[in-house]
Amino acid sequence: QKILRLNRSIAKQNTHIKEKNLQIKAQHNHLQQLYDAKDGPLKIISHALRSPIANFKMYVDLWRHHRETGNTHEIMELENDLDESALQLGNLTTRLLDWLFAQEDGLEKEELNAKELLGKVHCANRSLAKLKEIDIQVSAPDDLSLFCNENALMVICNNLVGNALKFSCPGKQIVLEAAATDMGTEIRVIDHGVGITDEQLRTLFVQ
Repeated sequence: QKILRLNRSIAKQNTHIKEKNLQIKAQHNHLQQLYDAKDGPLKIISHALRSPIANFKMYVDLWRHHRETGNTHEIMELENDLDESALQLGNLTTRLLDWLFAQEDGLEKEELNAKELLGKVHCANRSLAKLKEIDIQVSAPDDLSLFCNENALMVICNNLVGNALKFSCPGKQIVLEAAATDMGTEIRVIDHGVGITDEQLRTLFVQ
Protein backbone atom coordinates (compact mmCIF):
# COMPACT_ATOMS: atom_id res chain seq x y z
CA GLN A 1 0.00 0.00 0.00
CA LYS A 2 2.79 2.41 0.92
CA ILE A 3 4.70 1.51 -2.26
CA LEU A 4 1.56 2.16 -4.35
CA ARG A 5 1.06 5.58 -2.75
CA LEU A 6 4.76 6.36 -3.29
CA ASN A 7 4.53 5.38 -6.98
CA ARG A 8 1.47 7.56 -7.41
CA SER A 9 3.27 10.46 -5.73
CA ILE A 10 6.30 10.02 -7.98
CA ALA A 11 4.09 9.82 -11.09
CA LYS A 12 2.30 12.99 -10.03
CA GLN A 13 5.61 14.78 -9.51
CA ASN A 14 6.85 13.59 -12.91
CA THR A 15 3.71 14.95 -14.54
CA HIS A 16 4.19 18.25 -12.73
CA ILE A 17 7.83 18.41 -13.88
CA LYS A 18 6.82 17.69 -17.49
CA GLU A 19 4.23 20.48 -17.35
CA LYS A 20 6.82 22.90 -15.98
CA ASN A 21 9.29 21.88 -18.69
CA LEU A 22 6.65 22.55 -21.34
CA GLN A 23 5.94 25.96 -19.81
CA ILE A 24 9.66 26.80 -19.74
CA LYS A 25 10.03 25.68 -23.37
CA ALA A 26 7.05 27.81 -24.42
CA GLN A 27 8.49 30.83 -22.60
CA HIS A 28 11.85 30.24 -24.24
CA ASN A 29 10.25 30.10 -27.68
CA HIS A 30 8.31 33.28 -26.97
CA LEU A 31 11.45 35.12 -25.83
CA GLN A 32 13.31 33.89 -28.93
CA GLN A 33 10.52 35.22 -31.14
CA LEU A 34 10.68 38.60 -29.38
CA TYR A 35 14.45 38.67 -29.80
CA ASP A 36 14.23 37.77 -33.50
CA ALA A 37 11.52 40.38 -34.09
CA LYS A 38 13.71 43.05 -32.51
CA ASP A 39 17.06 41.85 -33.85
CA GLY A 40 15.95 41.27 -37.46
CA PRO A 41 15.14 44.91 -38.33
CA LEU A 42 18.37 46.09 -36.69
CA LYS A 43 20.36 43.72 -38.89
CA ILE A 44 18.54 45.06 -41.96
CA ILE A 45 19.30 48.65 -40.96
CA SER A 46 22.95 47.80 -40.28
CA HIS A 47 23.26 46.17 -43.70
CA ALA A 48 21.49 49.05 -45.45
CA LEU A 49 23.72 51.74 -43.90
CA ARG A 50 27.08 49.99 -44.24
CA SER A 51 27.70 50.74 -47.93
CA PRO A 52 26.43 54.38 -47.92
CA ILE A 53 28.62 55.20 -44.91
CA ALA A 54 31.65 53.58 -46.57
CA ASN A 55 30.78 55.49 -49.74
CA PHE A 56 30.69 58.80 -47.85
CA LYS A 57 34.06 58.07 -46.23
CA MET A 58 35.57 57.35 -49.65
CA TYR A 59 34.42 60.77 -50.86
CA VAL A 60 35.95 62.41 -47.79
CA ASP A 61 39.24 60.57 -48.34
CA LEU A 62 39.30 61.62 -52.01
CA TRP A 63 38.51 65.22 -51.09
CA ARG A 64 41.33 65.24 -48.51
CA HIS A 65 43.75 63.77 -51.07
CA HIS A 66 42.94 66.42 -53.70
CA ARG A 67 43.14 69.19 -51.11
CA GLU A 68 46.64 68.05 -50.10
CA THR A 69 47.76 67.87 -53.75
CA GLY A 70 46.16 71.22 -54.59
CA ASN A 71 43.82 69.85 -57.28
CA THR A 72 41.23 72.66 -57.17
CA HIS A 73 39.07 71.34 -60.04
CA GLU A 74 38.64 67.90 -58.46
CA ILE A 75 37.92 69.48 -55.08
CA MET A 76 35.03 71.50 -56.52
CA GLU A 77 33.52 68.41 -58.20
CA LEU A 78 33.91 66.31 -55.05
CA GLU A 79 32.24 68.96 -52.89
CA ASN A 80 29.07 68.56 -54.97
CA ASP A 81 29.33 64.77 -54.69
CA LEU A 82 29.86 65.07 -50.94
CA ASP A 83 26.77 67.24 -50.58
CA GLU A 84 24.67 64.75 -52.54
CA SER A 85 26.10 61.76 -50.67
CA ALA A 86 25.40 63.39 -47.30
CA LEU A 87 21.84 64.23 -48.37
CA GLN A 88 21.21 60.68 -49.57
CA LEU A 89 22.66 59.21 -46.38
CA GLY A 90 20.42 61.46 -44.28
CA ASN A 91 17.33 60.56 -46.30
CA LEU A 92 18.15 56.86 -46.10
CA THR A 93 18.63 57.03 -42.33
CA THR A 94 15.29 58.82 -41.93
CA ARG A 95 13.50 56.20 -44.05
CA LEU A 96 15.08 53.34 -42.12
CA LEU A 97 14.10 54.83 -38.77
CA ASP A 98 10.54 55.50 -39.98
CA TRP A 99 10.36 51.89 -41.16
CA LEU A 100 11.74 50.60 -37.83
CA PHE A 101 9.22 52.57 -35.75
CA ALA A 102 6.40 51.42 -38.03
CA GLN A 103 7.15 47.78 -37.12
CA GLU A 104 5.41 48.26 -33.77
CA ASP A 105 2.30 50.02 -35.09
CA GLY A 106 1.95 48.14 -38.38
CA LEU A 107 2.83 49.29 -41.88
CA GLU A 108 0.42 51.63 -43.60
CA LYS A 109 0.02 50.94 -47.32
CA GLU A 110 -0.76 53.39 -50.07
CA GLU A 111 -0.98 53.47 -53.85
CA LEU A 112 2.32 54.56 -55.41
CA ASN A 113 3.62 55.12 -58.91
CA ALA A 114 6.18 52.39 -59.64
CA LYS A 115 8.38 54.51 -61.91
CA GLU A 116 8.55 57.36 -59.39
CA LEU A 117 9.44 54.96 -56.58
CA LEU A 118 12.22 53.35 -58.63
CA GLY A 119 13.42 56.86 -59.45
CA LYS A 120 13.84 57.50 -55.71
CA VAL A 121 15.80 54.24 -55.38
CA HIS A 122 18.00 55.37 -58.27
CA CYS A 123 18.58 58.74 -56.64
CA ALA A 124 19.43 57.13 -53.28
CA ASN A 125 22.18 55.03 -54.89
CA ARG A 126 23.41 57.47 -57.55
CA SER A 127 26.54 58.70 -55.74
CA LEU A 128 27.81 55.18 -54.99
CA ALA A 129 27.08 54.11 -58.58
CA LYS A 130 29.04 57.12 -59.86
CA LEU A 131 31.95 56.31 -57.56
CA LYS A 132 32.04 52.71 -58.88
CA GLU A 133 31.43 53.83 -62.50
CA ILE A 134 28.24 51.78 -62.76
CA ASP A 135 25.22 52.93 -64.76
CA ILE A 136 21.75 52.60 -63.19
CA GLN A 137 18.71 52.65 -65.46
CA VAL A 138 14.99 52.72 -64.59
CA SER A 139 12.50 50.85 -66.77
CA ALA A 140 8.79 51.04 -65.92
CA PRO A 141 5.52 52.16 -67.58
CA ASP A 142 4.53 55.70 -66.64
CA ASP A 143 1.08 54.65 -65.40
CA LEU A 144 2.05 51.49 -63.48
CA SER A 145 1.08 51.60 -59.81
CA LEU A 146 1.51 49.37 -56.77
CA PHE A 147 -0.06 49.20 -53.33
CA CYS A 148 2.56 49.03 -50.58
CA ASN A 149 4.36 50.79 -47.76
CA GLU A 150 6.88 53.12 -49.39
CA ASN A 151 9.51 53.01 -46.64
CA ALA A 152 9.42 49.20 -46.45
CA LEU A 153 9.77 48.79 -50.21
CA MET A 154 12.53 51.40 -50.35
CA VAL A 155 14.47 49.46 -47.69
CA ILE A 156 14.12 46.25 -49.72
CA CYS A 157 15.05 47.87 -53.04
CA ASN A 158 18.01 49.76 -51.56
CA ASN A 159 19.36 46.53 -50.08
CA LEU A 160 19.05 44.77 -53.45
CA VAL A 161 20.69 47.64 -55.31
CA GLY A 162 23.39 47.87 -52.65
CA ASN A 163 24.23 44.20 -53.19
CA ALA A 164 24.19 44.68 -56.97
CA LEU A 165 26.61 47.62 -56.69
CA LYS A 166 28.84 45.70 -54.32
CA PHE A 167 29.30 42.77 -56.67
CA SER A 168 29.27 44.59 -60.02
CA CYS A 169 32.43 45.58 -61.86
CA PRO A 170 33.07 49.13 -63.17
CA GLY A 171 31.43 49.78 -66.52
CA LYS A 172 28.51 47.42 -65.84
CA GLN A 173 24.84 48.36 -65.75
CA ILE A 174 22.06 47.82 -63.21
CA VAL A 175 18.42 48.01 -64.30
CA LEU A 176 15.56 48.81 -61.91
CA GLU A 177 12.49 47.37 -63.59
CA ALA A 178 8.79 47.28 -62.77
CA ALA A 179 6.23 45.29 -64.74
CA ALA A 180 2.61 44.24 -64.40
CA THR A 181 2.01 40.50 -63.93
CA ASP A 182 -0.97 38.26 -63.14
CA MET A 183 0.08 38.41 -59.47
CA GLY A 184 0.36 42.22 -59.39
CA THR A 185 3.26 44.61 -59.89
CA GLU A 186 6.68 42.96 -59.97
CA ILE A 187 9.87 44.82 -59.07
CA ARG A 188 13.17 43.52 -60.43
CA VAL A 189 16.78 44.55 -59.83
CA ILE A 190 18.84 43.21 -62.75
CA ASP A 191 22.62 43.25 -62.58
CA HIS A 192 25.62 41.54 -64.20
CA GLY A 193 27.65 40.85 -61.09
CA VAL A 194 29.56 37.72 -60.13
CA GLY A 195 26.39 35.91 -59.03
CA ILE A 196 26.23 32.91 -56.70
CA THR A 197 26.88 29.21 -57.17
CA ASP A 198 24.12 26.64 -57.75
CA GLU A 199 24.85 25.19 -54.31
CA GLN A 200 24.39 28.59 -52.65
CA LEU A 201 21.23 29.17 -54.66
CA ARG A 202 19.65 25.94 -53.37
CA THR A 203 20.19 26.98 -49.74
CA LEU A 204 19.49 30.72 -50.19
CA PHE A 205 16.09 30.68 -48.45
CA VAL A 206 16.71 27.72 -46.16
CA GLN A 207 17.04 28.55 -42.47
